[in-house]
Amino acid sequence: MQKIKILITGASGDLGRVMVLYLSTFKKFEIYAADSQIDLLAAAPSSKRYLLPKADTLEYIQELNQLLEKNHIDILWLGSDLEIRRVTQDKDNISAKFWYPPHKAIVTMQNKFLCNQLWQSKNVAVPNSIVIKEPSQLKPDVWLRPVDHIGGGGKLAVHAVTKIQAKQWLDQHHGWGKFTMSEFLPGVMFGFDSLWKNGKLLSFSIKERVRYSRDSSISFTTSVVKTSSNQQAIKMAIKAIKTILPHPDGVFSVDLRENSQGIPCVTEINPGRFLTTSILLFKELSYDLPLDYLNLILGKKIPVRKQIRENQYLFFVKGLIRVVDEKDMLVENARRYWK
Repeated sequence: MQKIKILITGASGDLGRVMVLYLSTFKKFEIYAADSQIDLLAAAPSSKRYLLPKADTLEYIQELNQLLEKNHIDILWLGSDLEIRRVTQDKDNISAKFWYPPHKAIVTMQNKFLCNQLWQSKNVAVPNSIVIKEPSQLKPDVWLRPVDHIGGGGKLAVHAVTKIQAKQWLDQHHGWGKFTMSEFLPGVMFGFDSLWKNGKLLSFSIKERVRYSRDSSISFTTSVVKTSSNQQAIKMAIKAIKTILPHPDGVFSVDLRENSQGIPCVTEINPGRFLTTSILLFKELSYDLPLDYLNLILGKKIPVRKQIRENQYLFFVKGLIRVVDEKDMLVENARRYWK
C-alpha cells in the first residue's frame, strides 16, 4: 500500500513534535518534518527533515511549495498559529491538500481582545478585560497578556498579584497599549477540542488541566490533565466558536477557566489546531480525532465517536524521549541555510 505523505511544520515545537509522535503509530503515513529552527528537529521520528524560513518572511510560501512539490506531499499540517495565518492568506497557491478555517475568521480568532469583546456582546462568559494603556488603569490580582500575540502556550502572560508587579511586567515587555488586563480567574481550567464539517459538530473532547505551571520566564506548560464531561464548559466552548463562525468547518480548540462563581469563562480560541496535550491524550486513549481530520482531508468517511470517558489522567513531561542515530539527525537542506 502506498503511504500517505504528510508534512508537519513547526516540528521542533511541542505541538509539532507530539503530532509527529501521534502519526508515527500509523503505518499508512510517511512523515516529513520542517521548522525554521534546527535545534529539536530530530526529536520526533520522521523520514526527512527540512529547514523553512519563518512564516512572516517573503520567501516562506515559495520555499514551502518547493518542499511540497519535491517530495510529492499529499497533506500539509501546520504546527504554528503564524503559519496557519500565512498559509490561509495564500491558500490558492499551496501545492498540497490542507483544511483550515477561512483566513478572516483566523485573524479574528487570533486577536484575544477582539474575541473577548465579541463574546461578551453575545453573552458568552468571559473575564472582564480592557486594553491597558496607562498606569492609572492598573488593578491588583489581574491577568496580563498580549492583545494579538500569535502562538498560544501562555507566552508573555502573567498573573500580576500587585500593581507594582503589573507595571514592571508591562514596562519590561513594552506592553502599554498592546496588552490586555483581565480579572484573574481562580478556578478549574478546561481545554476543549472539536472537529466540525459544514457547521456540524462531528466529535469533541474536553479535558481538565490538573497541573499547569511555568516552564520558563514567559511560558506555561500543562503537565497533568484528566478527561472531563463538564456540560457547562462544553456548551460555552461551542457557543464561543459559533459566535465568531456560525458554520464552523475544521478544527477548533478553546481554553476556559472558572471564575470565582464557578462559571467556565472562555479565555481564547485556537483555529485550525488541536491542543498539544490533547493529541497525546488522543494517542493514549485511541480517540483518533486527528486521524479523522486527516481522513476528511482525503475525502474518506470517518466513524461516529462517543465522548471520552471522564477522569482518565495523562501525565505529560515534554512529550517524548528519543534516542537517535546520526542518520536521524540529517536535515536535508541545512547547508544552504548555514552558508
